[in-house]
Amino acid sequence: MAKKKNKSKFISLVLLMISVMLAAVSFVGLVCNFISQKSTLIGYNKTIEWNLSRWFEQINDMENVDGIKNWQIARVLLIATAVLLAIMIVLLLIRAVVKHKVLQWTTLGFGIAVVACAVVFIITTISGCGTLSGGIDAISTSVEYIANVGVYLFSIGAILSAIFTEAFVLHK
Repeated sequence: MAKKKNKSKFISLVLLMISVMLAAVSFVGLVCNFISQKSTLIGYNKTIEWNLSRWFEQINDMENVDGIKNWQIARVLLIATAVLLAIMIVLLLIRAVVKHKVLQWTTLGFGIAVVACAVVFIITTISGCGTLSGGIDAISTSVEYIANVGVYLFSIGAILSAIFTEAFVLHK
């Protein structure tokens, strides 16, 4: 019986550590390049890497451009996901010490909310890149926006962290 209890505690500890590390990876994604802008003009290519603050500035500067709504929604979802992820991790760490049903269900609810926000965030960011990309055939000019490593680290890290948090909370 003691062996089974130790194994269960070990699995819980591993799930806890993985969840916290994936949340850290998610927040590291916020300091990586977020969007790449590739411009082509008559055979000349130029790529500009945008970090998170530059992406926010571009969303503000392009507020009257058709198709920017996806990025405006993505910006709100990014902030919501980051806040929910931080709260979820705090609840997870409290849950690791205190075993209470309300805390368990609250942590589980925040985990589900993180997954939902992160999935919609990555979808709206990528669809915004596609919507804003395009060209003008008359002068052979095109601009292409591509989601960069920061988008993927943030969203996938948040999703996986929430999944491991849920596994920790539901683990007996």
